[in-house]
Amino acid sequence: MQIKFQKQKKSSYQYLTNKRSRNGKSLYMSPTDPEEIRKLLCSMKPKKSAGNDELNSHILKSISGNITIPVAILINKSLSSGIVPDSFKIAKVIPIHKGKSKDD
Repeated sequence: MQIKFQKQKKSSYQYLTNKRSRNGKSLYMSPTDPEEIRKLLCSMKPKKSAGNDELNSHILKSISGNITIPVAILINKSLSSGIVPDSFKIAKVIPIHKGKSKDD
């Protein structure tokens, strides 16, 4: 399913930084920094299961010292440009049956 957005007169950066253009339905996300990325990586539970990127939390934690600056730059660039890579939009959804019978 694709959603088409109307072309805006302002760039995403102008929209996000102009307080008068914000309304109750708008979204604003503050830029991140390497320290915030490091804290998030360190707080991850050490699991061996991987996501679509084939990286598990154990690997990410072990290389966190080398990736915090580039990851912060990528996230901030995505926020300021309003462009999110397609690979970031993929989610793995696994239904968990909680009823008595799987036929219910």
